[in-house]
Amino acid sequence: MNIIVLCSNVGREAGTVNDHLLAFKNWSQHRIALVDVMSAKSMNINFDTFDVVVFHYSVIISNEQYVSKGVFNDVSDFKGLKAAFVQDEMRWADKTSAAINDLGINLVFTILNNFQAQQVYRNVDFTRVRFVSTLTGFVPEHLLSRTVPNYLDRPVDVGYRARKLPAWYGEFSQEKWKIAENFLLDARKYKLTCDISTEESCRLYGEKWNSFLANSKAVLGTESGASFIDFTGHVSSKIEEYVRLYPEATFREVQELFMEGRDGSVVIKAISPRCFEAACLKTLMIMYDGEYSGVLEPNRHFLVLSRDHSNMKEVVDFIRDPAKANKIIMAAHEEVALSSKWTLKTFIAAFDKEISASFEKLNIPRKADMGLKFVTEIERSSDKKSLGFKYRMRFAIALSSLWGKFKGAMRNSKSPVFRRLIQIVECKIKPFVRKILFGWG
Repeated sequence: MNIIVLCSNVGREAGTVNDHLLAFKNWSQHRIALVDVMSAKSMNINFDTFDVVVFHYSVIISNEQYVSKGVFNDVSDFKGLKAAFVQDEMRWADKTSAAINDLGINLVFTILNNFQAQQVYRNVDFTRVRFVSTLTGFVPEHLLSRTVPNYLDRPVDVGYRARKLPAWYGEFSQEKWKIAENFLLDARKYKLTCDISTEESCRLYGEKWNSFLANSKAVLGTESGASFIDFTGHVSSKIEEYVRLYPEATFREVQELFMEGRDGSVVIKAISPRCFEAACLKTLMIMYDGEYSGVLEPNRHFLVLSRDHSNMKEVVDFIRDPAKANKIIMAAHEEVALSSKWTLKTFIAAFDKEISASFEKLNIPRKADMGLKFVTEIERSSDKKSLGFKYRMRFAIALSSLWGKFKGAMRNSKSPVFRRLIQIVECKIKPFVRKILFGWG
């Protein structure tokens, strides 16, 4: 079958996103065209050339900044199979449901289980739309051939990077940065060499992240996810505005003011792609207990750190015992990283099976093979058109990093002038810059 995957080329700057997209090209039995959705609006694509249209999770299908009205209407009118991968399902749930309905999506790949999906996508007809559970990431097999330092030769005892997620993700998501702050407090007592940060300016990407992970004996971790569903998107907007005006507001304050007592009513949990990376690079995972999508077993594939950090001494003793550490490291490497169960190839085989089964139910004829030349031309045109946006996004990321470093350097300042400066930048200047660079505020 001919399949067009509408994605965000800007999103492909992240390694896990690019790996996920390239897997369709590398492993699918079908003819795949990867097309930047924001370029598509000026490409006059004839969707009737394809059997299947797929929206990748790098695209927010309910957001016109990604999917223009023209592309939206063309896909809505398309008579073939329509599928969508969705992540960050805690926000704009009702808008996403409406987009699924209006686009006529037949198949949704989600990180939710079926019960959760029916709670989140409350306005979708589940007799018409099939929901299939998937993971947020898979084993990055290119890391398996990388030569990594021996455990004792790694200069950092414990490494970690995470961002402080917005409060509207809910209390569960706060674990991502709480584990860092609490571990650092204890680590000083045990004289561990740590490289741990939750500052935006300290985030690492691509090869820098891989090198960082390979040079750390251990890495902290938690399950990814959220515990608050913002069905309308209004709550998150109110929270963001409040935090801009009152940057020192606590999570508990925000939770009580805006979350309507619903935090924890639906808890989305998933394994992070970083777990697969750590398993590949033979880095010991020290994490809070959890399900980890059924991939990892506690104290077999990762060392459990109590949420109150009461077993910190045992964890430190473990880090300093190479024999014990390597037992868990090798179990994760051999049973997870080297297992065919969690590869992108296996994921694509499952994707192909779902696509074929869903297409057959439509009872429509397949289109003629569009050929490699056509795919090459449409992808080249898409890549060319998306270059300008990609460079503007890189510029915006650089500006954001500089602003993050400045805020980090001044975070202990009590000056009312500095507080006022933060409000002006966050509320006025940043929306203005986004408007200039991308056309939205």
